[in-house]
Amino acid sequence: MKFNFFLKNHEMGGVAMLEDALRPMAAGMIEGGHQVQFEYTHLLPRPYVNLVLEHFPGPGLLNDMMAAKEKFGDDLIIGLVATEDLSDSLSLGKVGDRPRVTNLLRSLPFFDFVWLLMADQQYDVELTKAGATNKAHFLAFGHCPSLQAQPAEDQTIDILLYGKFTPHRAPPIHQLLKQGVRVQATFGDMPEYIRHNMISRSKIVLDMRRGPVVRFLSASRITAALHYGSLVVAEDFDTSIMGKLADYTLRTPYERLAERCLEILALPDTERLGMAQQLRDKFAAETSMRRNIDALLPTIPY
Repeated sequence: MKFNFFLKNHEMGGVAMLEDALRPMAAGMIEGGHQVQFEYTHLLPRPYVNLVLEHFPGPGLLNDMMAAKEKFGDDLIIGLVATEDLSDSLSLGKVGDRPRVTNLLRSLPFFDFVWLLMADQQYDVELTKAGATNKAHFLAFGHCPSLQAQPAEDQTIDILLYGKFTPHRAPPIHQLLKQGVRVQATFGDMPEYIRHNMISRSKIVLDMRRGPVVRFLSASRITAALHYGSLVVAEDFDTSIMGKLADYTLRTPYERLAERCLEILALPDTERLGMAQQLRDKFAAETSMRRNIDALLPTIPY
């Protein structure tokens, strides 16, 4: 198939922040023999399958979809890649003031298929309410041989907080800083080459949710770290099907995150690196992004 990722609904700065989600999806498709391109202005008819990553700040995307549908008719295939948990008030706002969700729900019936990066069953509920006949399907993240890289020889960062500094993430970080641990964080629209270099130089990648209302772990960030052979210490909270990805990390209760990191940093380098390698090997042996993509191809009305 020929996949066209249509990104017009994202600002350029926002597009840069999509890389951890887009990169493994595209790699899995290419490894499966498919063609992938990224388009900022045009929805395309067959032989292309258009993929839109969820972000509906206004009605613009729906208007573009309706205009393209009028032009191309049944030759236009558009799928939604849903990236957000509809109950997440941190990302989508509180009930009563959620224009992004309102615009998403208005647009849902116009998509030919829906792939979920979050295991949120509410999408099926909303599709049924809208009278749509299609269902949402969960796309699990997995290993991509083409993305595998080696950690840096000199790992000069003790702990890398993968994501923004938030009130929920602050206490473990402050505990580590008090112990003299070198902690750095990725944030904002940091360029890819800097972020990937920081991951490769980190002894531990620390994955914490943004706040207590968050229900699902960050599959894209954990996957990015695992591809670099990083040892991931992950907050243990996700009880959904997505939580399976934490099997390739060191699951740790929130209150023990700092303590767990300090225990690992006290180990000999060879032991720590061996733990990281063992978890990445398990990730590579048990998961496959190509296989996960292939499993969802029948959901596309091609």
